[in-house]
Amino acid sequence: MDFIDKAYDITLLTIKEVFVYKVPPLRSASGHRAEDWNLATPLFTGYIRIIQNNNILFIRLYNYKNASSLADNDENLVLFGECPIEVEPKGDIIQFVDAVIDSSRYYVIRLKDRNSTRTTLIGIGFRDRETSFDFKNILNEYVRYVDRMAEAEKLSNETGGKGNESSAQVYILFINIFYLLMNTLITNE
Repeated sequence: MDFIDKAYDITLLTIKEVFVYKVPPLRSASGHRAEDWNLATPLFTGYIRIIQNNNILFIRLYNYKNASSLADNDENLVLFGECPIEVEPKGDIIQFVDAVIDSSRYYVIRLKDRNSTRTTLIGIGFRDRETSFDFKNILNEYVRYVDRMAEAEKLSNETGGKGNESSAQVYILFINIFYLLMNTLITNE
């Protein structure tokens, strides 16, 4: 089945207003605190697009060319950085995205330079909790997707090529379609 093996970019979530902050070094091992970021003066107000391509999730952070309009067309967006996320089954995303310990609306994300291995931590925040919940929910759904795909792969390997390969492929296809439908519903609400 060619359809299963092809990689497609799927936009899972777009957020038109995200506040971007410089993250100071950690004060303690307990985690980052948003109160240390000078919340009244963000670096800029940007745009987030979360895209999935197979088992890799990309959080792309954009800056607006014309910040007064907040138009989300590609002509008004400049890529500031991206956070590629690839977790193992039963893995965690904390090494890529971590919630702060003093608020439910702020996160630290690890941006990675596309042309090198350099990374940096940047703070992001949302105006309301609902938007923050949507952001966190997409990340959680991605982790569950990776776990379900690993389970489907395990099921496929357990059949050992005894004629059940097509049913395992149908199961994988079902998971992909279900995941697409669920995220479409979440994004369109």
